Amino acid sequence: GNAYRRYYQEQRARLDVAKPDWIPRRRHLTALRMTEKLFLAHLWLVWREQLGLPITAPYADARDDSASTPRPWAMVDA
Repeated sequence: GNAYRRYYQEQRARLDVAKPDWIPRRRHLTALRMTEKLFLAHLWLVWREQLGLPITAPYADARDDSASTPRPWAMVDA
């Protein structure tokens, strides 16, 4: 029940509505890939932050729908 699982489930539900002609496995793998990409983007940001390196905004932040993209620290337990 962690945040990345919830993100996967949201993406899967969105794909179920947006792409009903796709087979279920394709929707699953697409949602999984989207979740993996989000995790890797968060890992990159946090890693650079810990090393004291400059951080640039990810591509997802530059898009119009960036409000729906979760922040790295919002995805982990306090």
